[in-house]
Amino acid sequence: MSLEDCIEIALHHNLDIQIKRFNPELSRFTLEGAYGAYDPSLYGGAEHDFKRQPASSFDEFGRPLPGVELDTDSFNSGFSGTVALGMTYNLGINLSDQTTLHPDSGTNSETFSGKLASSTAPTAPQKFLDR
Repeated sequence: MSLEDCIEIALHHNLDIQIKRFNPELSRFTLEGAYGAYDPSLYGGAEHDFKRQPASSFDEFGRPLPGVELDTDSFNSGFSGTVALGMTYNLGINLSDQTTLHPDSGTNSETFSGKLASSTAPTAPQKFLDR
């Protein structure tokens, strides 16, 4: 057996060397994982809520005032994320529609609200402001 064969066999059976072969690939996965914090997140949802509120008060003649029925629908969708300097963003839409029905009179009222986008930026640490 030659010296080169002995070195090759020793390198082949050395577990430390076999493990270190994976270090560049593991480092690349770690780096890609760190960049993943800046990937945007998609979100979406819908909700329906129905509430029947019974009569809870009386008029001046002692008769119970009728309750109301609240019917609420909410929808949201968009994406959000963080940029490298720490600012967060949210570009999406939130919609809400609420209908109030007064069963005794058959009248109803409706309210609608929405929000489009928001962002926040971190404040500079005091050590940078003192310069």
